Amino acid sequence: MKSHQSRKLLKLQVSAGLANRLRSIDSAVLLSRILNRKLEIEWPINEHLGADFNSLFVTPADFSVFSKTAGFRVLRELLGSIPFFRREKCFLEIGHASLSRFPLSDDPRQFFLHQVPLEKVSRSCDDLMIRTDHAFCYPEDFLWLQPIASIQEQVERIACRFNDCAIGLHIRRGDHRLAAERSPLSTFLREVERVIDENPLATFYLATDDVGVRSQLFARFGDRVVTSGAIICRNTVTGVQAAVVDLECLARCREIWGSFGSSFAETAFHLGGGEFYLIDGGNRVFVRGDRKKKGYNMTVL
Repeated sequence: MKSHQSRKLLKLQVSAGLANRLRSIDSAVLLSRILNRKLEIEWPINEHLGADFNSLFVTPADFSVFSKTAGFRVLRELLGSIPFFRREKCFLEIGHASLSRFPLSDDPRQFFLHQVPLEKVSRSCDDLMIRTDHAFCYPEDFLWLQPIASIQEQVERIACRFNDCAIGLHIRRGDHRLAAERSPLSTFLREVERVIDENPLATFYLATDDVGVRSQLFARFGDRVVTSGAIICRNTVTGVQAAVVDLECLARCREIWGSFGSSFAETAFHLGGGEFYLIDGGNRVFVRGDRKKKGYNMTVL
């Protein structure tokens, strides 16, 4: 029998890649504080991300993390028929389609699920479970996020080479066809050249999962381009650790230019990076973002 003094549970199952996982955790941290619930994170180790949480980050006091090769499963057939009220468990799945019906904010009176106040749902169930690969709570501050010491040391060694004009480039390729199609390398190269013409002191931090892209930028711009030197691979611990280094280094830059459809550069922006741009077609688009709110205004340059 549970103690009436124990805090109820909020359980989050993350999915997809690194940036999406971090953004959903950040949302869950805020939601757990608002609902005064103990937070547990289920962190699957799978083809989307082959590293456990503790090999990347220090686990904060805000929550506990369970890294599992299989993850936990919540069966829709069982939970879909359970009423939200007078039950011990409630399951939410937040995706692109449901975000418009489930607008979260920092005011618990504004949390709704199918017209039902989430605060009321929370009061009536012991375990509240969420599965998502999206941010769903704002603002995004990531104050809980701290890379392990070895990763932080790499970041400091790299970031000390930045000057005040450093620009971060996230050129996503690999299996992300939309990023390759909508954010062509030719636009990145043209915009880098334009910046250099305007500011000869400009330097660039390159985060990419494509060795060929790295070689082309080195050949064209030489030591203006800084990288971690590591190979990004989501299936190995060292590869994911390299991605964390990239994320933290991008967040140190005055500007961040991202690839269309990828949340990686946007996550770096929320971690504390400077102005945020997207490369979209032949344009560099200035994304006017407010870290305290959901949504952006975009201006084509």
